[in-house]
Amino acid sequence: MLPLPLPLIRVLDLTTSLAGAAASRSLADFGAEVIVVERPGVSRDAVERFGRNKFSCVIDASTAEGRDLLLRLAAGCHVVLKDGSDQALQGRLDYGALRGVRQDVVLGVIEADGEQTGISDVVAGAVMTALFHVRFRGQGQEVLISSSTAANSMRTAPIVAATTGATRLTLELPPSGCYACSGGSIAVVVRSLEELAVLCEVVGGRPPSDAAVPDETLRAAVADWMARHDARAAAAELNRRGIPAQEVLSTAKASLRHDPHLRARGVFEAIASHQGVLETDGPRLRFSETPLHTRLVAPAQGEHTGYVLRGLAGLSDAEIASLTAAGVVSGET
Repeated sequence: MLPLPLPLIRVLDLTTSLAGAAASRSLADFGAEVIVVERPGVSRDAVERFGRNKFSCVIDASTAEGRDLLLRLAAGCHVVLKDGSDQALQGRLDYGALRGVRQDVVLGVIEADGEQTGISDVVAGAVMTALFHVRFRGQGQEVLISSSTAANSMRTAPIVAATTGATRLTLELPPSGCYACSGGSIAVVVRSLEELAVLCEVVGGRPPSDAAVPDETLRAAVADWMARHDARAAAAELNRRGIPAQEVLSTAKASLRHDPHLRARGVFEAIASHQGVLETDGPRLRFSETPLHTRLVAPAQGEHTGYVLRGLAGLSDAEIASLTAAGVVSGET
């Protein structure tokens, strides 16, 4: 087994949001043992999309017995993740209750109150920072993460522009953007007046009088040129002339999986599963001494319920049978 950068850390993922699932996937990729608690009747979309390297159990958190069981599991976990809007867990699994069973626990509360793009890395970073605090001070803490705040932190330039009236706060010049091509689309970035002049020469347009102000005539000329060219060929021609351009790849078209650049970087991994050998996208980051890799494909619902209840919660077969009969737990026991 290859070494991993975040070993010996156990995470109890109680979230049902995409932001929570993506955040716990990052921690799982880093080597943490992530236990996903699925709930009866709740969509598995988040688990199926972000379930790599995780274990799944099914526990009904709407019951008192289910919440007691979650608290019992939390006692053996370094990190607990939950959605701030989760009414079923209010009170019984707040930070005070969790500290009652484990003093150094880190509770990550995710408020999915806006766009969730990029929040997974913010959550993972915040949790690992709190874990460093535990390591050096021995103190756990509650970490509150808002998706709207995280998203705004990634839009500094537009926010400043809106409040100050500034027009040029990025390195991109008009007519940078995405354009429809024959058989696809292309993304183009113009970074300098020299590149703008080259682009105008290629598409037959005239440079605008003010490079910071969008020129609709030039945009129309670029759009017309793009529409008459194949996306890949257009990108190659612009790259040859020194202008950054790339075909917009689509998962639906399977173009991502066949992209030579992504394959050269080893983005996709072959992994054995109950369905045979599958090719799946692997972890995004590259560590020289502790390389990341896919250890488990996304689990079936409740695939590891038995392991979680016996190995982590310490329940007997009789206790598991009683909870199963009551509908509190389900899955492979």
